[in-house]
Amino acid sequence: MKIQDEILMEAISDEEKYDRSIKALFLSPRIIAPIIKMTIREYADVPVEDIMNSISDLTDMDGVDDISAKAVESIPLDREMSSISDKLITYDIHFKLRNPALSTEELTVYLYVDLEVQNDNYDNSLGYKLIKRAIYYVARELSGQLGILTQETNYDKLSKCYSIWICDGGPVEQRNTMARFHITKEDLIGVSGDLEEDYDLMEVIMIRRGDNDVTDGLLDYLSGLFTHDIDRMDPYSNIKEDKDASEEVKAMGGFGKALAEKERKEGREEGREEVIIDMLKKGNSPEAISDFCGYA
Repeated sequence: MKIQDEILMEAISDEEKYDRSIKALFLSPRIIAPIIKMTIREYADVPVEDIMNSISDLTDMDGVDDISAKAVESIPLDREMSSISDKLITYDIHFKLRNPALSTEELTVYLYVDLEVQNDNYDNSLGYKLIKRAIYYVARELSGQLGILTQETNYDKLSKCYSIWICDGGPVEQRNTMARFHITKEDLIGVSGDLEEDYDLMEVIMIRRGDNDVTDGLLDYLSGLFTHDIDRMDPYSNIKEDKDASEEVKAMGGFGKALAEKERKEGREEGREEVIIDMLKKGNSPEAISDFCGYA
């Protein structure tokens, strides 16, 4: 993964583009492997290097629906296409993992993973509960595995899906937390004998970061990533061994500082203008305003 210099330069003058560039860091297997290890149960005991080698089809997704343009072109005109009207959704980062628990030498079973980086995660500003959006995303990920617009509908081929949300900030009471939402079984009469691998097919991991004072585990690693602290990340990812990944993290740190300084400067200028307007409204003399401007 390589972040183009021109995109990084634009990030200095555009906060949104900077945020997108931060998300681009998650296209590095070296960056996301520790996150996988500390969130996806199937990989809890797998070394980071092996996790990196298990990642495939890693991409950022501009827009994802139940159908692809190519699939639409091949649809007979008399086929029902109700899914076309479904809401178009956007995944930040999308990839597959070889399921180490179910795969064999003869058969590879995948885990499908959607990784989201969310800055604004206040329910009142979003207008909805973020967890409901996360569940919708993982449900669409599951349904998308079937040949919706083809003749094939083999439910036995469904593989488990994860939607991992990394939220920065948010309500104080939710900061520095990680919650897991998944399907469980409750035997009401007798013991059904259903296997967990057959029904626990959707899982949401909701991570809500707070201040950077947590010094252990996933939140510690993410604090290192978001503050561009290579030394703090290295115990989890061996990132110092990956020159490209470490250089990109350092570069984003430099551009982040430049953007922060620019925002502080703009804030000072805005405050100065407000003072001058207030002085004019109060009838201050031109000399007084001139003295203020000279002093400021």
